[in-house]
Amino acid sequence: MISKPLPIDQVKDHYINLFYQTIDNKVGYQYERLTECLLFTLQCKTGLRISDVLDLKYSNLIFKGLDTYLELVLKKTKRSLVLPVDKLLLKMIQDYQEWCGLELGGNEKIFHNLKTDKSFTYMWANKRIKQLNNSGLLGKVYTNVGTHSIRKGLAEHLYQRKGLRTTQYLLGHKSMLTTEIYLHLDQDKHLKDLQEVL
Repeated sequence: MISKPLPIDQVKDHYINLFYQTIDNKVGYQYERLTECLLFTLQCKTGLRISDVLDLKYSNLIFKGLDTYLELVLKKTKRSLVLPVDKLLLKMIQDYQEWCGLELGGNEKIFHNLKTDKSFTYMWANKRIKQLNNSGLLGKVYTNVGTHSIRKGLAEHLYQRKGLRTTQYLLGHKSMLTTEIYLHLDQDKHLKDLQEVL
C-alpha cells in the first residue's frame, strides 16, 4: 500500500506548537509527547526516512560558524547526506536535550527512550502519526497514512517550490528518475508544466 502525503506545513506547525505547550505545561506523558513532537518536526524539516531519524545521534549535529548541519549516512542507500538545521529546530533539539537532562554533544541517540533504555521504534512513531491523522487536527482524515507520509509531503512541497534537483538531493536519491517515480511524475505532468511556461 502506497502511503499518501500529509500537508507538511500543518503537521510541522502542529508539532512545533505542541512541543512548546508541553514544555510550558506539566501534562501527562510529557516525555513521550516531547519526543513525538521533536521526532516529527525533525522529519518535517529534513525529509529523512523514519529509520534515519530514529538513528540520529547528537554527534550528527555539526556546527560551522553560525550554521548548524546534520551529517549522516542514510541507512537504506548508504549515501552521505548533509542537511541544514534551522535555528528553530536547533532550539527544539537543545530544549529537548536539556529537558531530558542530557549534555549537549555526545554520541547518544536523540531518540533513545530514557524510561526503557531502548530506542523508540518505527511502530511507536507510526502509531503516533496515525493518531494525529485520525484526530482530524489536520483538517481532514487522510487515507494510507504512516511515518513515510511526512517524507512524501515534504518531497511534494519542495518539488513545487524548488524543483526536481533540490528534491532529489533532499531525498538522497542517486538519480532524478528515482525522484520522478517517487513523486509519481509522468509525461502528463511535464506537458502541463510546459504549457504553463510556453
